Formats: sequence, structure tokens, C-alpha cells
Amino acid sequence: MKPQKKFFLKKMLMVFLIVALYNLWTLRTVTVFYASAKKGNNIVVDHLPLTDRDRIHWFREHKQEFKEKYNLYHMFDRKIYIWDIGNGFTNNQLSPHADLYCFDEMNAEKNCIEKNLLFVAETNSDGRETYYIGGMGTLSYTLSSDGAISMHRDEHFFERVYENVMQSINPLNYL
Repeated sequence: MKPQKKFFLKKMLMVFLIVALYNLWTLRTVTVFYASAKKGNNIVVDHLPLTDRDRIHWFREHKQEFKEKYNLYHMFDRKIYIWDIGNGFTNNQLSPHADLYCFDEMNAEKNCIEKNLLFVAETNSDGRETYYIGGMGTLSYTLSSDGAISMHRDEHFFERVYENVMQSINPLNYL
């Protein structure tokens, strides 16, 4: 076999493997381990689809289920936080991880997860939906009334976070 043909076959095999792995990941169903509206609208899942588009599509497909099955989306709190379960639920006293998010309403010894916010969906008062991938960061997507999704970058996000942190630790605030 010619070296060029061998190289081409290797490339094609690599592309096939990448596409196959991608399809296996995206076809895997997302498992909801916990959902609660007690301390905000929180959902704990094992994974989300890989791409931003697929994550938004997954959320929109399951939005009605979240309302009906888990009683989420109360009138005053119109955000849903989707967390990664990571290594599973843990106990906040025994866990070696310092940054945990705990669900106090769970009647279980292990009621905390490592803080890994995957997705936030927010519905504004006018009904417009905004999606934040990886939490409330620099990248968001807004769904328009005609169903189009537009991407937005917040160039000053980290400056505002820094200002808020500095304001909160200012000793003059506590006088």
C-alpha cells in the first residue's frame, strides 16, 4: 500500500473514532439525581451535552418536565441552576473538598456536592430566556421571540466581580 493511501486511511479512521465518541457522549441520557426549589431552583445531573447549542436544546426539551415533575420555576425565582454531581453526594464535614454546595433540605447524611455549576437558565420578567454556560460568566445566549438564539460576551464581567468582592471585604462596610 502506498504511504499516501495509508496516511489517508489513518486520518479517516481518526475522524470516524472522534465522530463515534461524540455521538456516544451526546446520545447518553442525562440523569437527574436531585432537584429542589427550596433554596433556589437547583438540579443535579451527571453530565450535559458537549456543545452549548446541545445544552440549550436539552434544557428547552426538558423545561416543562422541570416545572411539572420537580415543581421548579416559582414566580419570584426565575432561574434554574444545573450542577454537576461530580463524584457524588458527600458530607460537608468529612469531604476533603473545601468548596461545596449543600442541599440542607435533603434528609440525608450526604447532602453536598462539589461546586461545579454547568448551566444557568434565566427567564426575565418579559419572558425572554437567557442561558449561561458554565455558570454566570462572560458568555451568555439569549432566545428571541422568533426562536433565534444570539450569543453575548460580557467584556467587563470580571471587572464587576472584582469590584463586588473588594466592596464586600471593605472593612468600612461593617461599621
